[in-house]
Amino acid sequence: PTLSSLAKITSRQRAARAGESGGSQLVTLSAPRSPATEAYRVLRTSIQLDSINKPIKSVLITSSTRAEGKSLTAANLAVVMAQGGFRTILVDADLRKPFQHHLFGFEKNDVGLTNGLLKQGAIDEFARPTKVENLRLLMTGPLPPDPAETLGSERMKTFKARLEAQADMLIFDSPPCLAVADTSVLA
Repeated sequence: PTLSSLAKITSRQRAARAGESGGSQLVTLSAPRSPATEAYRVLRTSIQLDSINKPIKSVLITSSTRAEGKSLTAANLAVVMAQGGFRTILVDADLRKPFQHHLFGFEKNDVGLTNGLLKQGAIDEFARPTKVENLRLLMTGPLPPDPAETLGSERMKTFKARLEAQADMLIFDSPPCLAVADTSVLA
């Protein structure tokens, strides 16, 4: 079933709605009353309704190829989930071309998912708080030599369970599904 319909937002539209020269790609923050933001709220509601009989704790966002908006969709969905009162962790699981740290204004992507897979520290050592209440970002951290092996590992399954214990909703931003095996392994 279709959960929501999301319109493409051009950089000019983002800039106009944000009232700045560069605009904001997080339309759910820069233009909270816009039709685009409302579409993300519809998506959030659809996920909630879909989970009435069987609770949904995680969602994986992907696309067929690059540059189709999967990272923006994951980020904006994470924002509206958090705004809706869900303790949310956005996981940048694109271990080839990570992007979430740019969207949320982090200069470095040096600590994140890969560090969490190697160490047994607290989730807060790896997931960073954002400016949005209830939303933490788990960046990729250092990129591994074999992303598909990393995402399909037993450590990943264990780490995902630990993340689920810390959040009401996990949102995974994965690589495009036609380009690499990573997304299928993660799913």
